[in-house]
Amino acid sequence: MKNKYVKRSKISEAKFRQIIRYFAIDLDAQMIASLTGLNRNTVNRYLMRIRERIAEADRRPRAEGRAASDAAVDNGTPLVGIRGHGRQIQTELVIGSVGSQLRRLLRRNTSVDRIHLPEALARYDGLVDMENLRHYRIAGPNGDCIEAFLGFAHKRLTRQNVLGTRSFELHLKECEFRFNHRDGDIYQMLLKKLRERPLN
Repeated sequence: MKNKYVKRSKISEAKFRQIIRYFAIDLDAQMIASLTGLNRNTVNRYLMRIRERIAEADRRPRAEGRAASDAAVDNGTPLVGIRGHGRQIQTELVIGSVGSQLRRLLRRNTSVDRIHLPEALARYDGLVDMENLRHYRIAGPNGDCIEAFLGFAHKRLTRQNVLGTRSFELHLKECEFRFNHRDGDIYQMLLKKLRERPLN
């Protein structure tokens, strides 16, 4: 079926654009399935592939060759490093040996909200334990922006019940994308992204 947004698509382009439109206004899979007449499993598959494409733009090599999503499951509580750039933020799951060092440091500083990191680890403006939304400030003047993002992300991630799951990183990156483009047209941005590089 011809669909310039999805290679070898089994749904029409018009139907896929409906999925994108409802995703852009942040409806869940059950609601999208109801509005489009598609099977919920089909909708979930497309939503996950859309989230993967959003996350690909910021993918980095991971420490010790392990997937960040696996680390989120192993550790139970995601540890997230955040950097602020003006009104935008960038997130990264902290895993591997760096994650272990940071967790040990946080355990020794449970009563403070600001920590001092060794120079080799000072790559973030803040560290966040996403389970209890504990924000440890490290550096930079972007604390207010980070706090605004945390409130936004924690509400969405809790509602979707994805903390500690394998899909956590994809949902985190979706939150980052939505927050950074909060004044933009997410629907048109996604269509452009998927026209340039259709889903497989």
